[in-house]
Amino acid sequence: MGRLPLSAEGAPFEEAFNQFKMSEYQLQKSLVDAVIVENFGRADKIKRDLHTSAPDCSSDVRTQLEGSRGKFVGQCFYHKKYGYRGVIFKPDHKCRMDDSWIDMMGVRRLPRGHTQPFYHCLVDMRDRPGGQTTYVAEENILPSCDAFTVQHPLLGSLFIEIPQLKCYIGTENLERVLDEYES
Repeated sequence: MGRLPLSAEGAPFEEAFNQFKMSEYQLQKSLVDAVIVENFGRADKIKRDLHTSAPDCSSDVRTQLEGSRGKFVGQCFYHKKYGYRGVIFKPDHKCRMDDSWIDMMGVRRLPRGHTQPFYHCLVDMRDRPGGQTTYVAEENILPSCDAFTVQHPLLGSLFIEIPQLKCYIGTENLERVLDEYES
């Protein structure tokens, strides 16, 4: 099993999660590049790396991160409880909403609660009209190629459709938005 260049042994979950998600996203972008130029041998290797690379951190943190594997920026999914289709546009290592939102949404009643990773998502307009975005607990995200394609008014400005992989890859605009969000 390969090692991703992540944090040192014992690093906090937040740092390891953020680095793991960034590494996963970079591998996904490399996979797209390989598929576009029809370098399928390289694409197969990258796919294996996506499924087997392990972060360089404590075994406890690594175990926690395994549940996040495959939930990357541009991944299409179905919501486990509500069934709508969506696409992930930003991961958070835990719920970053305030206590009133957490209480209103019943997040503490979820099996993994508010300390599990959460994802900002664009919701397919065919399932929930109005160009909605949602904030979804990791346990409610079911990655699925069958959810591809998603229809949302922001999709074209934030993502490029990759039909060969049934996912999306972020545009420079998405990367700019995410950089602004973090600062």
